[in-house]
Amino acid sequence: MTPRTSVIIPSYNYGRYLPAAMSSVLAQRDGDLELIVVDDGSSDDSVEIARACRDRRVRVIAGSHRGLGSTRNTGIRSARGRYIAFLDADDVWVPDKLARQHAVFDRQPSVGLVYTRFGLIDADGRRRSRGYGYLSPAPSGAVLRYLVRGNVVGTPSTVCFRHDLVADGVAFDETDTQVEDWHFYLSLAPRCAFAYVPRTLVFHRQHDANFQADVPRRLAQSRATAQFALAQAEAHLKATPADLRRMQARLAAYIDAMAAREYVKAGRLDQARLHAGRALSRYPWRATEAVLYLCSSLGHVPRGIVRQLK
Repeated sequence: MTPRTSVIIPSYNYGRYLPAAMSSVLAQRDGDLELIVVDDGSSDDSVEIARACRDRRVRVIAGSHRGLGSTRNTGIRSARGRYIAFLDADDVWVPDKLARQHAVFDRQPSVGLVYTRFGLIDADGRRRSRGYGYLSPAPSGAVLRYLVRGNVVGTPSTVCFRHDLVADGVAFDETDTQVEDWHFYLSLAPRCAFAYVPRTLVFHRQHDANFQADVPRRLAQSRATAQFALAQAEAHLKATPADLRRMQARLAAYIDAMAAREYVKAGRLDQARLHAGRALSRYPWRATEAVLYLCSSLGHVPRGIVRQLK
């Protein structure tokens, strides 16, 4: 029978965290699902761990290493559910995550994608934050005008969307030149309304392996995605040349802000100060970057601030 939801876990050398991720899916209150673990050529015991699960709802697809975009697309092509949800192999869900998202779909037929607030846990699963973000937009409805300023949705572990939205070829970028999740949201946003659930239903795990150690590469990917965002704004929002110039400045500020946060996590306060300063010069109303600029200039960012950074 067709499951209500196909849950896709892309996994690459995250065998340590995979059991917790899988368990959080199989423990969902709405258990009408299939779980597809797509292994991206792991060299650890990820495949063996996934295959050891005897729950009939679990399928494992193992292939060579091709990157995250390709891994997500493999899962989409194998999905049979009416809805598709992603969970990164090092993240976890709370038990009513899918049930709350399905309730939104049932109430609002025009909604194509539902995303949620997410909190932070450390490598050992200890809670760092429940993810409250009073200064960050979390829009619903026609969200393209927000996505062309930055990735307001965040981690794919929060999203659930209607399968038919990707039936005609919309997919994750596989070139490894884009920020694949932001690019995907930008592709979907002109097709449907998004809805935000203001509850912490996902916990994103922060650990050394998922910090963006290669920040310059991430910057290049973000700048390429920003160009796609501007093209989407021109095509679907009828942005004028003046509008596009303002958007470009704001996107540049967003990208530098993200780099500042990653450099703070990595302890590179000289680079954090540089990028926070650039973000503020382009868009002065970024409160978090003002704090990071001040702290990194003083040579110390309090641990409590670092723990809150997404």
